[in-house]
Amino acid sequence: MRFQSLRVLLMFSISNPCIEFVHAQSHTDVKKLHTDMFTDYKKEVLPTADQSKPLVIGVTFFMASFNSFNEVEETISLTAAVGMNWTDPALKWNPTLYGNLYGTIINPKDLWLPQLFLINRVDSMDPVGDDTMFFPTIIYTGEVIYSPGGILKAKCPTDISKFPFDSQTCTLQLMPWGFIQANLLLTSNFDKAQLDFFSQHSDWNLLEYSISIVNESLGYSVLNVKLTFEREPLYFAVMIILPTLLFSLLNPLVFVFTSRIWRTSVIIDDNFTVIRHIFNTCVSFDSCVFKSYVRSVNCHDRHHLYQRCNRNWFHNKCKLFLSQQ
Repeated sequence: MRFQSLRVLLMFSISNPCIEFVHAQSHTDVKKLHTDMFTDYKKEVLPTADQSKPLVIGVTFFMASFNSFNEVEETISLTAAVGMNWTDPALKWNPTLYGNLYGTIINPKDLWLPQLFLINRVDSMDPVGDDTMFFPTIIYTGEVIYSPGGILKAKCPTDISKFPFDSQTCTLQLMPWGFIQANLLLTSNFDKAQLDFFSQHSDWNLLEYSISIVNESLGYSVLNVKLTFEREPLYFAVMIILPTLLFSLLNPLVFVFTSRIWRTSVIIDDNFTVIRHIFNTCVSFDSCVFKSYVRSVNCHDRHHLYQRCNRNWFHNKCKLFLSQQ
């Protein structure tokens, strides 16, 4: 029951960041509450009554949209919010003394707020939601609800062994960088990401969205969000598989064409070049499938493979990888 009520409050704070929980229409009560709460408040101090014990923060992961998955760069991009709740003993009040005011919105610059970092992020090392101001909600019991969010772009290894009938699994690793478990401890409010605001992607289907907390041996508390997406294969089946099969059937005809119609064989070869270019833009040469293939061939075959790279139908990264083997 507590988690369900918390879920409502988290969703409320995300979708209504400027509404106050006021049961009496008195602006004076709100100003008086803010003045009384923050007269001696120090946002630099960790909000725990017993400083020898860690601050426990409950976390809820909200997925808003799956933006893209780049097989070549091996990155995933999604829009999400991280709802956090904790109890600050310095922010408790008696609602009857403030016109039955049970909750209020606070400027984030005036409050101690935790910062979660996506440690496998590829574009920056900034906290989640650092580029936008998200207003926290405070309940009269001292419970603080804070839900920063943004576009998260993380590293995700690619597995194309079943392309285009493949599925990709990515893990987002979020942690309060700089706070060890003795100071701050993360707990998960739910065992799955919440999809209340999720917009489905046309090319990928979301299969798994589990959440777990891992207490690292180095002393950090890490939130792992495991996401599994399944590709919609129709586009690639029409654009790659079907043309490749048709060209494979036409390929033997090159040997029976006379010199008068030599242009036909050239056209077929050009068509294969187009297919190779499409494959080059869809497949990462850092993937385990390509690496396993290169390591399995002998030196003689690898020499021919390197020559093919020089024909510009492979990515430049192909030649770089071969030179390192």
